[in-house]
Amino acid sequence: MALEFNRENTSSDRLIGLEEQFCDLLQITLRDAGWHSKKANNEVDLIVQKEETRYAVEMKVVTEPRWSSVEGRLATAFVQSMHAAKKIGQGTHPLAVIGMPLASARMANNVRTFTEKYLPSAGWGLMDLAGRVELHGPGLDWVKSPKGRLVRRKEYLANAAGVAGGVVGQSVGTSWQRFRSSLPASNGASLFTDLGQWMLKVLLSRHLPAPLIQHVKGEFWSSQELAEAARVSAPSAWRHVTALGASGFLEIRSKGYELVRLSELLRLWRGATAMASREWKMRFILPQRDGLRALRAAMRSSASGTDQVARPRACLGLFSAADALGARFVHGGPIHLYSERPSAEECARLGLRLAEPGEAVDVFIREPRFPEALFRAAVRTEDGVLTADVLQTWLDVVDYPARGAEQAEVLWRLIGPALEGASE
Repeated sequence: MALEFNRENTSSDRLIGLEEQFCDLLQITLRDAGWHSKKANNEVDLIVQKEETRYAVEMKVVTEPRWSSVEGRLATAFVQSMHAAKKIGQGTHPLAVIGMPLASARMANNVRTFTEKYLPSAGWGLMDLAGRVELHGPGLDWVKSPKGRLVRRKEYLANAAGVAGGVVGQSVGTSWQRFRSSLPASNGASLFTDLGQWMLKVLLSRHLPAPLIQHVKGEFWSSQELAEAARVSAPSAWRHVTALGASGFLEIRSKGYELVRLSELLRLWRGATAMASREWKMRFILPQRDGLRALRAAMRSSASGTDQVARPRACLGLFSAADALGARFVHGGPIHLYSERPSAEECARLGLRLAEPGEAVDVFIREPRFPEALFRAAVRTEDGVLTADVLQTWLDVVDYPARGAEQAEVLWRLIGPALEGASE
């Protein structure tokens, strides 16, 4: 069983597929708790029974956890399950279940308040792709994350048996593990696209000092809010949030989306960006005593010119960026400049030319593989020079062959404690 998030499918087909797969997970969970279930006819999704208690289950799914959507789908599920329960008779109860990629504590409270006010006699459930299975109703015990928030997958699987002391709780860890093992394995390409890396930086930026990375303010409780803040399309944000949640790298906490398991995430991030960028060896047209200072002066002059229309983006990178961010370790290290579209004209503006074979190299110009992740997060120093952000710089130098690991360690001292504290 594999979850499909192919945006080429129609919205209706995608929802039907997700509903079927949430139903499969619900069947596994209830079966392990001693309930018998079977697929029903067109009237309702499932009929489940344990001893004398029977439910007509209608499952509805939303791909974007907005309350207006959840409210409507949950009400529809209740109406359909109530109709089916009356038709089946014999004391059958309605059970309306709503599924979504990630359910925040606020969303769970909204669902609970709605059902208590408008559907007091109905059974209801809330499920998501991060491991939440919450069931309420006569004869049903229920499971929810501690303190109303999502828990890390390892915590959930370890502690699910003890949550609320319910029989459904006793089985949900095993059930969810079985369900999750059937999902397609996450790969670097899905999490670390150009815009995907930019959104990771957006989510991490609030924990880092402003001079080190471009800050995007706000708390994000849905992929739509993340899309608006990061200036990406809603489908791109939805795909990214869903992939992070399904991979166990995203939780919803007191301030919205929060990245977790950062050591593993950064390890994968390093691997996804390890391939070398295209690079050119350059010389200064006029000899310079301090190459980095000369380059920064040329960048300031170029940035303040009047012919800025369609000018390619450029920023300092690697050891040069570390120096600009106040974290220099390697004195006299290679100078690196990222340029969006390197050309002889742009190099000449900076006083550079291609180095001849055998000539010493003054500056390495790199064409970024992920330009949006690089330039959107870049920061401008006090003297007006654009430089790669601290996360990008750490990723670039950590595997650099000549003293990169030492430089990365200095950078990590600036950001490690804050990031490790945020992911606790």
